[in-house]
Amino acid sequence: MALLSGDSYFQNMANPPNTSILKGNKTYRNQILSLYLGLIFILYLIWNFLWPRLFLSFQLLPVRRSFTIAEITCIVFLISFLFPAAYLIRLGSKISRSGQYPFPGMRLMFDTKVIVGLKAMRYGRSFQFLGWLSVCMAVLGSVWVHFVFEHIRHSPWTGNLPLFI
Repeated sequence: MALLSGDSYFQNMANPPNTSILKGNKTYRNQILSLYLGLIFILYLIWNFLWPRLFLSFQLLPVRRSFTIAEITCIVFLISFLFPAAYLIRLGSKISRSGQYPFPGMRLMFDTKVIVGLKAMRYGRSFQFLGWLSVCMAVLGSVWVHFVFEHIRHSPWTGNLPLFI
């Protein structure tokens, strides 16, 4: 009998009465999953049909032009991290402002336990920190890629080749 009362004690502690759970929206979840599947399908089409043609035309370009295209591609890839960074900063500020996670009015895909107080503030600050870290890494990475490509262009070994003149 004592074991049974201990089990009920731990079950009650796992879901204390002061917490609330917000229900997820199944329609929203299906929309997001459909969006991801559509994105994966588009990437599949690009990879199998468009990429081989681009790669072939890229190989036929002069080295100087293909080198510039490679630099621009690297920088665009790094700059694309600014969009999720902006989302993280915005999400973190909404959580910090409201003092709870998920903040009021947030659409949820799954049932989520409401977190309030200092723990929610810590979540918000963590999201903001990760967002600003992503911004710094994207900007610094883009500058670094540019300087690496410039160094290769003007190095004593490759700078005098007729490819980079």
